[in-house]
Amino acid sequence: MHTGWPAELGDQLLQLKVVVSSRLARIHLNVRRPLHSDSKERAKELEDQEVVDALGNEARDELAKVSDALERMDAGSYGLC
Repeated sequence: MHTGWPAELGDQLLQLKVVVSSRLARIHLNVRRPLHSDSKERAKELEDQEVVDALGNEARDELAKVSDALERMDAGSYGLC
């Protein structure tokens, strides 16, 4: 796996993938929580969900980039321009 590259680089990417996947799972759970019945509290929760959703989008993007880098390393094309 990851031939031609230092094992540490592949290990770091794999660790980052685990961290980001875990973060994304927590975000997913947070978004699925039921909303409060109080209208003021519900408004605040909806506002918070927008922020959490944006964080989820960033995490998905980061996860895709890490996965792509790992695939390129496996294919031997990582770092080629």
